[in-house]
Amino acid sequence: MGDRFLRRMVRILVATAVRELMDCVMDPDTLAVMDMEGSCEKIKDRLLHLIRTCKREETAKAALSDGLFFVGATFRT
Repeated sequence: MGDRFLRRMVRILVATAVRELMDCVMDPDTLAVMDMEGSCEKIKDRLLHLIRTCKREETAKAALSDGLFFVGATFRT
């Protein structure tokens, strides 16, 4: 049961982050909020807002598993 929750949660997180990135890239005002490293403050602010509000209905639907790869994890002992 727990592994299904984690897999779905990762897919929701990925889909939401990609959605926010695409919204930022498509926004004509994006250039005004881009910093020197190319990151978009709008994305960071929006993702933090989603985390703080805890409203699942504001996140994206889970991403398809196609193209998602588990690279690895580290654990402290």
